[in-house]
Amino acid sequence: MIVADILLDALFAAVAAIGFGAISDPPMRTFPRIALLAACGHALRFALMRHAGLDIASASFIAAFTIGMGSLWLGRSVRCPMTVLYIPALLPMVPGIYAYKTVFSLI
Repeated sequence: MIVADILLDALFAAVAAIGFGAISDPPMRTFPRIALLAACGHALRFALMRHAGLDIASASFIAAFTIGMGSLWLGRSVRCPMTVLYIPALLPMVPGIYAYKTVFSLI
């Protein structure tokens, strides 16, 4: 069940990243890489939070660093700027309810 949960989390993150990527209109050749980066990063964060006991900030930092390094590496193979890859891949990692509570607290 642990592997199934991680893979399901990765799948949902990949779908969300493709949706965010479609908004910014990147080249079609980047979509598989955006989905791969989002799936790896979000699954890593999920695994670190659930099974390694890390808090959300530390797990998100490690996952975001992984996405950034992956976009640097994959951006060369597609010949596009790494921002085209990492911005849509990072957006599913923004925890909606936590961001909402933070902004609400600031007000």
